[in-house]
Amino acid sequence: MAQNVKIFQLHGKLDVQEQQKIFERLPNSSRKVVFATNCAETSVTIPGIKYVVDCGMVKESQYDTIRNMSIMSVNFVSQSSAEQRRGRAGRTQIGKCYRLYSKVNYEKMTKTSEPEILRVNLGQALLKLMKLGSE
Repeated sequence: MAQNVKIFQLHGKLDVQEQQKIFERLPNSSRKVVFATNCAETSVTIPGIKYVVDCGMVKESQYDTIRNMSIMSVNFVSQSSAEQRRGRAGRTQIGKCYRLYSKVNYEKMTKTSEPEILRVNLGQALLKLMKLGSE
């Protein structure tokens, strides 16, 4: 069975050619396993995905006002993000989502995610824009 399994990764820094491989159909005798960040939560339909395993966590950038710096932190996803993840299974055929957290933990999650504009330091984005304008 190992030779019939194709393993892929999907994240924001993956080059376009590698991303395209994920969306190609495989022979019926092959299984596709995709390890993805939350970039696969919305607007992505990967052909042949029947199952989603959701850990319920997200790694995201936040601005730490005490340390005066941006940090990466691991947090629980929101309920809306969990539903988006669940929706990735069964888009093109019957599917199922396996959540690696309890219903109690799901109910403790916030309903929606905090907008990124409220979490990050806008100064860095402004500096990038200024640099683009000067070139």
